Amino acid sequence: MIVSRLLHVRDNELARLWPFFFIYLFLFAALTLADGVSLALYVQEIGAERLPTAYALIALLNFALVTWYLRVAPHESSVVVFKLIVGSTAAIFASVWLLVRVLGCADVGYRILYIGRELSLTLVLLHFGTYLQDFFTRPELNRVLPIVYAGGRVGGMVGALLLELCSHRLGVVNLILVVEGLLAVAFVGIHWTTSRIKCIDEPTSQARFTRLDTTPQAIWRLIRSNRLMFWLLITSFTFMVCRWLLNFLYNSFFEQYFIEYNFIAWLESAEDEPDTVDMAQFLGRYTWIALFGSLVMQLFVVNRLVERLGIGAAHFVYAALVASALSVSAWTMTLPIAICCRFIESELRFALRNPLMQLMTNQFPKPVRTVARSLTMGYVTPIATMCASGLLLFLASVESARLTIFLGVVVGLVYLVSSVMLWRILRHHERESLSSDG
Repeated sequence: MIVSRLLHVRDNELARLWPFFFIYLFLFAALTLADGVSLALYVQEIGAERLPTAYALIALLNFALVTWYLRVAPHESSVVVFKLIVGSTAAIFASVWLLVRVLGCADVGYRILYIGRELSLTLVLLHFGTYLQDFFTRPELNRVLPIVYAGGRVGGMVGALLLELCSHRLGVVNLILVVEGLLAVAFVGIHWTTSRIKCIDEPTSQARFTRLDTTPQAIWRLIRSNRLMFWLLITSFTFMVCRWLLNFLYNSFFEQYFIEYNFIAWLESAEDEPDTVDMAQFLGRYTWIALFGSLVMQLFVVNRLVERLGIGAAHFVYAALVASALSVSAWTMTLPIAICCRFIESELRFALRNPLMQLMTNQFPKPVRTVARSLTMGYVTPIATMCASGLLLFLASVESARLTIFLGVVVGLVYLVSSVMLWRILRHHERESLSSDG
């Protein structure tokens, strides 16, 4: 088929991947809408200077959630765990709406919304690959996964359009109810799809991994003995530090920019006080445009980029973009630079880096993949987040522009070097995988 050739997949894979594509679409429509709502409310009502504290709390809660996940996920049905994650996310967002609209606890509600959205995103990203691997073999996943993940970009565009168009009509807080509806559709889609598509039984050539020991001692031995796992963790750590530094720099700029923008508009109109709607609409407009670009990349570029360059080289390209953005934004910040930084840190992360990370973890035997995802996204992410939070609090206390520039450049370079090491190991590992699969 023409579509199969364009997407670089096989016909039988194309027919099976669409239900998962749409599940991811509705999930990311909900999470993208929730991102714009939570960010606009938090930054405008609580303040960007409180973000490092929120980052640290997110990190601590992620530790607890991933510890639970690592104990449950290897021994429980991936469908049951997925339903629990989506259902819990819907319950948190519903509680926030009640706190704000019924109980009048807006400050507490906005904090829970921002933190809850980040935690939900972590769990969805962590588990979706595990859920997907129950329905596709490893060679199939290498082709199918970027296409399925492109559903997230489409869903992100839907969520961004809803954010832009409905902020004035419904009010920013009431958009939480729209998020609830999208999550409900995703939940029904999970149930419908998994009741009609059979799981596969992918045999592993390495029998010693058929029953994986997930105790801390066993996991530590696995990290020490496996160079791919080691550098995957190091690269994930350095990326997360870079990511939160970028996130803080462009969000701080947005806060100041929209304070000035809203104040000028308020003086000119002499109507209501400035609110969060302008920032929400801007984020919505920007996000759907940026997601369209990332969607094109994910559908038509990622598969071909990986085939031509390899997973490690493709990841290095993204690392170079992150390091460059961090160095430039630490030196100077304008609206175009802030938009570019958000695109690299957010939309391009989902379109390019996240599929590449899933392809990297797919290099491991199937039982090890859940542990690899849990370590990289669950444990390394909160550790790196706490380190980034402490670094940002330190920079805020000293208020030194030169130190900010220096640290931005250094952290970016460390991420770049670790990406080179990961690239070298992946080249050897990919050759071994091709010989064993072939």
